[in-house]
Amino acid sequence: MDIEITSPSWKEYKKVSVTEFGARAEGKRCNGAAFQRAIEYCKSEGISELTVPKGVYYFRDGNHPTFDGLSDFRFDGGDSEFIFSTLKAFVDIRNCERVEFRHFAVDWDWEVKQLASIGLVRGVAEDGTSFDLVFPEYDTVPEEFPLRTFNPMNPATLTPGCELGHEFNGIHLGKACAMGGNVVRVELPRPESYRFLKQDQAYIVRHYVYDANAIELHGNAHLTLSNVTIYSAPGHAFISTGDQHHWKLERCRIVKRPGTTRCITATADGCHISNSQGYFIIDRCDFSYNGDDCLNIHDNSVQGFRRIDDKTIRLSRVQRWRNPFCPGDLVEFRHADLSPAGIAANVAAVSWDEGREQCELEFASELPAELNDRSILF
Repeated sequence: MDIEITSPSWKEYKKVSVTEFGARAEGKRCNGAAFQRAIEYCKSEGISELTVPKGVYYFRDGNHPTFDGLSDFRFDGGDSEFIFSTLKAFVDIRNCERVEFRHFAVDWDWEVKQLASIGLVRGVAEDGTSFDLVFPEYDTVPEEFPLRTFNPMNPATLTPGCELGHEFNGIHLGKACAMGGNVVRVELPRPESYRFLKQDQAYIVRHYVYDANAIELHGNAHLTLSNVTIYSAPGHAFISTGDQHHWKLERCRIVKRPGTTRCITATADGCHISNSQGYFIIDRCDFSYNGDDCLNIHDNSVQGFRRIDDKTIRLSRVQRWRNPFCPGDLVEFRHADLSPAGIAANVAAVSWDEGREQCELEFASELPAELNDRSILF
């Protein structure tokens, strides 16, 4: 399949720098407002390219770059680094068309708080009701130290995964108490479920999971991200949602910052694609050390319905964020084996009962009587 990504097209090439709007790679000053002023100017004046002189730029007050509604536009980070410390998407790109983003890296400020820590099992109670964890990266564990998930590591190499390793969720554990220094004792309300715990096992203990994504992509078309590096984020690295189509990740990396002993990059998926409209390319990329799936692609289909009348059906086991039906959407029906049924209809109205995970779809035209209620809706 040939997937063609259209590049920006310029009748008159015009370029500006973020420094013209007050951005500075000096100390840890916040550059959020300056970057946003530059972005809005590019949108209003039809600027072709926004550039960033090479440096390290901090974003400290939650005012993070949002690119919304730009077309025929390029952002060149100049091999700069953007450092964030607020639980909000680092870079938000939405509703853009024929745009390119290239040559920059993003990272979480680990001096504010670590995203994950290495925990070593240093004792399990004889009755199995608790176990002790040593955190060698700390002299004293911080007061706020959530134990969200436990991912097994090879204790010899300190790399993710090991033979017979068990991943488990901190939400099911009991109280965690600091025992002095870098030791934490964790209670086990159901000891029989944790018989796998043994002396000297090593775990990546995540303190964040789905808290903030590095780069969010929503509803863009003909978008290219090239030579973009994500050193870490308290959530997904790349996430694509909405009517996103014809886009590309080229030579993008999710890697540990060189020279550090970090045990994780993004705390969730490397690339999470939700409600995909397809037509995307991932080429010469490196996704590593993220806390969950390297690549996770959801479709926007649902199977099975109950017919209410000639134009209306009720769907169960649906969630608005997974199945965002809207008036005007074209829905294709397929047979249960995914083969085409030759039936499609436009949505006229949607009524949600989110508590019951149900919705009713009213269509603009009558649905054929022979339509099977086990059909799959795209």
